[in-house]
Amino acid sequence: MTIGQLPANALAEIRTIRNQSGDFVTESSGVRTSPQEAQPVTDHSNQQGLREETLQQRLERLREQQALRQEERAQAQQQAREQLQERIDEQVSNREERQQERAERTDSRVENRRERVQEQIEQRETRQAERTENIEEQERAREARVREEIEQREDRQEERVERREEEEQRRETRIREEIEAREQRQRELAEEIREREELQQRQREADLEQQELYAERRAEAEQQEQINEEADARAEAGADVVSQNADTLATQTSPTLQQQQALAEAEQEEARLAALRAENPVEVDTTEELIEVLREEAEVLQNLIDAQNALAEENGAEDWNSELRTVQDELQQEVARDARRLQNGQPASARLGNFIDAIS
Repeated sequence: MTIGQLPANALAEIRTIRNQSGDFVTESSGVRTSPQEAQPVTDHSNQQGLREETLQQRLERLREQQALRQEERAQAQQQAREQLQERIDEQVSNREERQQERAERTDSRVENRRERVQEQIEQRETRQAERTENIEEQERAREARVREEIEQREDRQEERVERREEEEQRRETRIREEIEAREQRQRELAEEIREREELQQRQREADLEQQELYAERRAEAEQQEQINEEADARAEAGADVVSQNADTLATQTSPTLQQQQALAEAEQEEARLAALRAENPVEVDTTEELIEVLREEAEVLQNLIDAQNALAEENGAEDWNSELRTVQDELQQEVARDARRLQNGQPASARLGNFIDAIS
């Protein structure tokens, strides 16, 4: 044990014991060296003996006192040491108890901390397991949603492809039907144009015949007028001649009326033909119909080109787009040329042939 571990009054008790021991030694030395006790004895032997005896007694008493004091001092020292040791032992015991209590409290805190840490670890592991399970469940749900979305997208894509194919088929069918219908109308129009041209030819021939007949009858009328004038001249020459001319005029009255009737019929026929031409403007109607047919054919071809362009854009065919644009430009140029031909007054049969060649 160190001094710092002793009681607070231990040093004071040790100093008290040391002072008591010093006083006892001083008294013992004083007895032995006292001048009164060391004086020379008197002559009287009794006094000397008494004195020696007294001194001896006193020395014995002093020795007893010294021994008693030493024993008391030893007892006091022993008691002090025992008390000091008891206090030290008590302090050590208290300290050990406090240390034990602190150790127990520390162990308890450590155990509690360890239990709390273990509980926190278990809770963390439980939460981690729950979080992992939730994440896995979310991943499974997300994968299921993704698969479902992919399947739905594929189904929609297939439906769009099918609808597009059906629309393409319907568009192609409609275009073919329109082309066939327009070709049929073209054939019918060509037949109608041919018939109208034949009618025009017959009308022109009838006009020529009517004009020739009209010219002949006019010539006959002029000749008859000349004859009448000559007859009038001869009537002035004499009565006989007048009588003869009267007979001649009587015989020629019927031919003159016939000529006038022929002229009237020719004029009526000419008026009828003019009315027929007014009612049936073949050339004008044919030109307008051809222009309308060209316009319809251009629309059909444009629809076909647009459909092919849409299909080419989906397939990424740049060459096909270029070819379609070239065909479109050529068709537009051909339509422009056909329109110019119509404006230049070409025959209907020639215009129809050029248009059919352009379409082919």
